[in-house]
Amino acid sequence: MGYAQLDIEKKYPGTIAMFFQGTAGDQNPLPRRSVALAKQYGGELSCAVESVLNEKMTLLNPELLTTYAEITLPMEASPTRVELENIEKTAELDFIKRWAARMIKKIDNKEPFIKNYPYPIELWNVGDQLIVAMGGEPTIKYDINIKELLGEKTFVMGYSNDVMSYIPTAEILKEGGYESIAAQQAYGLPSKWKPEIEKMVLNEVETLSKRVGFTEKNKIKK
Repeated sequence: MGYAQLDIEKKYPGTIAMFFQGTAGDQNPLPRRSVALAKQYGGELSCAVESVLNEKMTLLNPELLTTYAEITLPMEASPTRVELENIEKTAELDFIKRWAARMIKKIDNKEPFIKNYPYPIELWNVGDQLIVAMGGEPTIKYDINIKELLGEKTFVMGYSNDVMSYIPTAEILKEGGYESIAAQQAYGLPSKWKPEIEKMVLNEVETLSKRVGFTEKNKIKK
């Protein structure tokens, strides 16, 4: 996105190019991890922006309604000292070994593990353009589900107001893998989320949408 911003600002002098990150918790450009590829993808993104600028756009009313809430997302039971010692001995990845050692130190220091987390959700209605801003690193299915609830034109952002870990769906939590548990360890949380967080987040988004004037008639369908 940095190379895209540079390219757009070069093409349109005086413009400030801005970027928001969507629900990219389980999304990656492939291949990646080189400057050449970053420049290539930046160029592709810049061209996509330019094509939109050359098309007919929707004029938004100069009205802004906003709302914000925090919901308490629950976590599974924290690991025991014996479980943590076993992880520290057998884990193949260094960051998981370090996580286990830190959790053991917390137990020894009699520091309680957190059992839940205050999760931020914010909605903006900008002249009937709905923007949903979620905390953490949400996975792509949240974008899909929210657009099914509120219409395909809804903007869904991640990484907003707080980044505490990945926000996986119930399906991803069942599957396991990085987005399910290892990401929690990378962020220093004691355990993974409970499966009900997906419904909790979607229900809160739907509730907040009503506070900013969203009704079914606003929903733009395919």
